[in-house]
Amino acid sequence: LIDYQSVFECAQSKIENSKYAKNGRGPNTFDSIGLAIYCYHTIGIALPNSAGQICQMGSAIKIEDAIPGDIVCIDFELAGSVNHVGIFAEIG
Repeated sequence: LIDYQSVFECAQSKIENSKYAKNGRGPNTFDSIGLAIYCYHTIGIALPNSAGQICQMGSAIKIEDAIPGDIVCIDFELAGSVNHVGIFAEIG
């Protein structure tokens, strides 16, 4: 069972207390993939080092079913492939 609450709390803390850096993997600088890798590692789950590979690990759900700590997969470039991940907080 995945401890999504711990993932969410890790992400929230790191967003508040760390800086963004391209290819940042922690513990004090992160990019989107690095934040997901770091926070999931804190609960014992190893994630691959690319957004596409991370998103292949799970299955799609409706946004209404997302809970804080879920990984959100995004195609910012509208190129048909995932190029960004986030950690879900809430709708709104």
